[in-house]
Amino acid sequence: MVKTKWKQYLAVTVTVGLLTLGAQSTPASAAQSVSAEQLTQGQAVAQTAAFSTTSTKKLKANHSSVSLKKGKSKTISLTYDGKKISGSKAKWTTSKSSVATVSKSGKIKAKKKGTATITAKYQSKTVKIKVTVN
Repeated sequence: MVKTKWKQYLAVTVTVGLLTLGAQSTPASAAQSVSAEQLTQGQAVAQTAAFSTTSTKKLKANHSSVSLKKGKSKTISLTYDGKKISGSKAKWTTSKSSVATVSKSGKIKAKKKGTATITAKYQSKTVKIKVTVN
């Protein structure tokens, strides 16, 4: 019978913002899958680690839709990753400038009856706000 002494096979250290596996580092938000095949004495321990990095940061607006009367306006505020950001940091566009316009700071102004979609883009994320003008 072979006696086997097993030692620590995998050291994982979690620090603020990073997950460290051996000499490799990856964002802490990464999904971790680790498997180890334990073999008899004198053989190596096979270890594999697979990481999937997906961004969980989201851009959100305080309204998903807005209904305005002609001539009225409303300012949209944004949050990114749960933190309020200045509307001027986002890029704003409208699908129909004849129905509703949007300023660089996120202020929507109703022009004439109809519907339009306002889009805010920040980092690589977008959020859309449906605008109905009565």
